[in-house]
Amino acid sequence: MDIPALREISAQPEKYGLVGGAVFVDYDNSGAQSLFLMMAYGKSRLLKNMLPVTGKPEFVDVTEQAGIQEHTTSIAATFFDYDRDGKLDLLIGNSLPPYLADYERPTPLTIFKLPEPEYPGDRRMFHFMHHSWNNAENGGRKRCTTISARAASRKWIWRR
Repeated sequence: MDIPALREISAQPEKYGLVGGAVFVDYDNSGAQSLFLMMAYGKSRLLKNMLPVTGKPEFVDVTEQAGIQEHTTSIAATFFDYDRDGKLDLLIGNSLPPYLADYERPTPLTIFKLPEPEYPGDRRMFHFMHHSWNNAENGGRKRCTTISARAASRKWIWRR
């Protein structure tokens, strides 16, 4: 099945990132399985299944309307009712920190174009490699962070 909402994403990975996985979910209780795309080095996407609305098998990108706007390096995601309010919440697992450390402004991590050095000898853009691969200790930093999407710029949980 051709999914027009995926055409631009697939054609421009340097702009949108790479699809790292997908989850079908009825996030809005419409009875139809929508598609959540886990993105590495970009913004994860929620594609709403429009079959019950239009009668046509198509998906529409509703990422912004759903409030999912965070840059991710996602390899895992699941939907569940975290706060028991009857609405599905989203937990995203990132493989690496989605933002480069040591920068004054939030700087998204992307493998397609690292930031230019800001001064001679500036190697901050390479720290993600050393802190993840070089010092992995077979389990990384051994921490799990859950932050409400409403409360922080580095979302792990999106609440509807």
